[in-house]
Amino acid sequence: MKNLKNDWKRKKRMKNNKQIVEAKRILFFGTDDISSIAINTLIEINANIVGVVTKPDKESGRKKQIIYSEIKQIALANNFKLFQPHKLSEAANEILNEIKPDLIITCSYGKIIPSIILNYPKYKCINIHPSLLPKYRGASPIQYAIFNHDKVTGVTLMYMVEEMDAGDILFQEKINIDPIETTYSLREKVKIKISEMLKKHFHEFFGEMKTIKQDEKLITFTNVIKSNDEIINWNKNAIDVAAKIRALYDKPIARTKYLNKIIKIYEALEIKNNDNAKPGEILAIDKNGILTKCGIDAILIKTIQIEGKKQTSIKNLLNGNIIFKVGNCFI
Repeated sequence: MKNLKNDWKRKKRMKNNKQIVEAKRILFFGTDDISSIAINTLIEINANIVGVVTKPDKESGRKKQIIYSEIKQIALANNFKLFQPHKLSEAANEILNEIKPDLIITCSYGKIIPSIILNYPKYKCINIHPSLLPKYRGASPIQYAIFNHDKVTGVTLMYMVEEMDAGDILFQEKINIDPIETTYSLREKVKIKISEMLKKHFHEFFGEMKTIKQDEKLITFTNVIKSNDEIINWNKNAIDVAAKIRALYDKPIARTKYLNKIIKIYEALEIKNNDNAKPGEILAIDKNGILTKCGIDAILIKTIQIEGKKQTSIKNLLNGNIIFKVGNCFI
């Protein structure tokens, strides 16, 4: 009888704790598809999201249509209070006074969050970062993991500080990277891991948590992917060229030139090759692809997009008026 009474008290205590946690006011910052999985998971576990901050709307295409971020669409669908400041520092007081958050969670927001916001919530600000910090701080950790032929990456939950991605680590979990992994496929793995970690650790955010200082000797940084980063350097090893193509899939897409046309390469495989040819030279063309020489070895180009045309496989391209010829070069 005593055991039954104690068990009833324990369950009641757990229920009360859950209700208390679910009442805590959450302010969420995010913009892209990775952050959308985070906010959807928080909704699924009944987190009390009272406000959402995302980037301002932007125009897209020739018609300059207004495109809503995924986070804005989710906020509107769930009637969350929405903020889209052009200058977050100028809107900080308004947001804090209206929302009064107990906890801030950020994921792929894409802007610097000022100290007035970081220092406000009782339970601090927690950021979700798609790498095993301190490795790959910055904007492009998923792409860099593929650029650098890493076999493992992961997700870090961390406290935020003013310095970018420099806060103490709360939780980390690893993700294996397959040999033919693309940024697209790795992002999907990251999304799954983020959801799992939020479900596992959310209720711990409101208590005492052990933290780990980042080892300054192990810090590496990533940069925003710029237009010049998309250009293929055919003097590089085939393994590096193929990695760039995978890292830039599904956007912005690695590119080269052929007969003054921009050629985007979506899919390619590295191939052992000892031909004494110039880097960028086309060695063979068949239904399997376009075999192209690199500084060392070659790549077999499987899927491309010729400027002004749609993305297509080389197999389909052979059925039309193909512009590529053996002996010509990509530059």
